[in-house]
Amino acid sequence: MKKWLLYIIYICVPGMLMGSCSNYLDEDTSSLVTDKINVTFTLAMNSTSSRAIITDGTGNSYENRIDADGLQVLFYDANGTKCLGKVENIVVFRTESEYIYQFMGNLTIEDAVDYTLPSCKVMVFANSAEMDTNTDPTSLTFDYDAEKFKNESVNIPMWGAASFTNLRLAPGTNTDLGTIYLLRAMAKVEVTLSDEAAAEFNLTGVSLNKYNEKGYCLPSDASGIEKTDDAWQNKVGDIGLFNEFSSPRTAELAFMPTGNGYVLYLSEYENTDNSAYMTVTLTDKAGEQVKLNEPYLYFKNYDKGERFNVVRNHCYQYRIKSVENGGELQLAVKAQPWNTYEENWNYTETVTVKESGVIKWTEGSYDTMHEAEVYMKYATTAECAFTIDTPVGGTWYASLIPVSGNYDAFAFESEASGEVGKQATLRIKTTQDDVTENSKAELQIVVRTIDGRTIMVNNLLGQSSSETKYTLVQSK
Repeated sequence: MKKWLLYIIYICVPGMLMGSCSNYLDEDTSSLVTDKINVTFTLAMNSTSSRAIITDGTGNSYENRIDADGLQVLFYDANGTKCLGKVENIVVFRTESEYIYQFMGNLTIEDAVDYTLPSCKVMVFANSAEMDTNTDPTSLTFDYDAEKFKNESVNIPMWGAASFTNLRLAPGTNTDLGTIYLLRAMAKVEVTLSDEAAAEFNLTGVSLNKYNEKGYCLPSDASGIEKTDDAWQNKVGDIGLFNEFSSPRTAELAFMPTGNGYVLYLSEYENTDNSAYMTVTLTDKAGEQVKLNEPYLYFKNYDKGERFNVVRNHCYQYRIKSVENGGELQLAVKAQPWNTYEENWNYTETVTVKESGVIKWTEGSYDTMHEAEVYMKYATTAECAFTIDTPVGGTWYASLIPVSGNYDAFAFESEASGEVGKQATLRIKTTQDDVTENSKAELQIVVRTIDGRTIMVNNLLGQSSSETKYTLVQSK
């Protein structure tokens, strides 16, 4: 079984909300100084078992894939109608877990002292068209080019939202927004054979006769959605999700073969008259085509005879159980929220560090050390050395991830990347000479393997340490 490396995305947004935000802040805000504010949150698929991944060679779980370069995060008022600001210049970092990515970008907020947004909504747009602060998010659409989705040259559009009241934002600290769940704007249709049917027949083709060529990125009544989590989806059901862009095309659309059947990703479709249907082709084990009385699969509950719409973030599974009475398909049909169950694979064990290769800090290059915290003063440069033994042929690179205080309190003074298997040295300097509070940053090191996998190194402190990374602290 092939194993995918899946990720939750952890985003760190240091910066400031745009001027339009100032009307939403506390009246007691007095300073006219702009300051840097860290906002952290996670992104996850709308499923307890499904994690989003980034398209950087870490895996090929197409259904969860997010293009990091096209990720867009915007702040709105509580109704989701007035944009307060957009996160700009988002870049990706790796964090302490191989399942988490961290992003950094820029927001702008005026009067940044210690204030509150009485109410706001954060919307995340993934794999979608470019947004700006004047774009009506409910009008955002995508083109459904079936061939591009079949060959995975474009990613599935996704959207998620979370609402907040009395959101306190303090310069130099992290405001944790929790988890924002993403909904896919498309549906998935699968056709397979049961084990019994597969013993007699081969499924050699599936095609669809009608579909929509466009879709809306957001579900219906998006402005009224407070949080796109499982509880909300279960509550609103198909009616709360469905938001078809009527653009029908009648043409044969072939499904994509998989290891055990056929699959197709579809934009939403309102099934008013059962005129959209799939056609299946079966052959026997001798390769002869099986004659079927009605080789069609409909979007309907076969037990009750009730048709259903093709709804976003849903998976429609058709299993052919047998062929009876000289040519009648016996089916099991399941329509449910699109939850994927790829297996998580912890790659950490593939990174080895001998005890002699763990991080060692040069005496005198720092002020003091307390467990995994390295304290530094202004105009000092701390130096450390380490050796990562495997994976052979890999490369490593280091990042400084702000935790609190000044965003750019630390910087590398030397190269922050190198080859696995060779001793490495890092030199990290402090940059702030007017320190009124402690600034902290985490030293994070990742390895990229020959085949492109990215692995967080969490064993550089040695077996005797309960910590997985060092934190640099510039003391007041």
